[in-house]
Amino acid sequence: MDGFHSTKARGMWQRIPKSTDENLKILDQLVPPTSEAQIAFRKLREDLENEGWWERDSVHEFKLIAIWASLAIGAVATAHSLPFVSICLISMFFTQSGWLGHDYTHGVDDFSNRLRWITPLCAGLGTTWWSDKHNKHHALSKYLFAMTV
Repeated sequence: MDGFHSTKARGMWQRIPKSTDENLKILDQLVPPTSEAQIAFRKLREDLENEGWWERDSVHEFKLIAIWASLAIGAVATAHSLPFVSICLISMFFTQSGWLGHDYTHGVDDFSNRLRWITPLCAGLGTTWWSDKHNKHHALSKYLFAMTV
C-alpha cells in the first residue's frame, strides 16, 4: 500500500474498522515482519515525495493533451487524402485516450476530476466500469483467476 498511491489513498486505511485483539494476535503470527526492502522502499517513496515527484507538472500535462489533440486533428485532416495515415493517427489517439483516461481516473485532484470524461467519450470506456475492473486487477493481480473475470 505504501508504494505509489496518493496521499489521499494512503490515508484511507484509517477509515477501515479496527481489528479485534484476537484478530491482531492471529495477524501477528501470520504476517511476516517488515523487511529491509520494505523499509528502504518506504524511505524511497518519502524521499521522492519530498522532492516533488507527486506534484502536478502543468507543462507536461499540456504537452500530453496537445499530443492527444494533435492526433485527433491529424486523423481528421488526413482521412480523405491519406487514409492509412489517418487510421494510424486515430489508433494512436484512441490509445492515448485510454492512457490519459487511466491517469485521470486514478487522479485525486480537481484537474483529474475535470478530465475524467476523456475515457468514456474518446475511448468508449465508462469510468465506473473501468474503475471496477482496474481496481480488481490491482487488488487481485497475484491470482490468475481474477484476470479472467
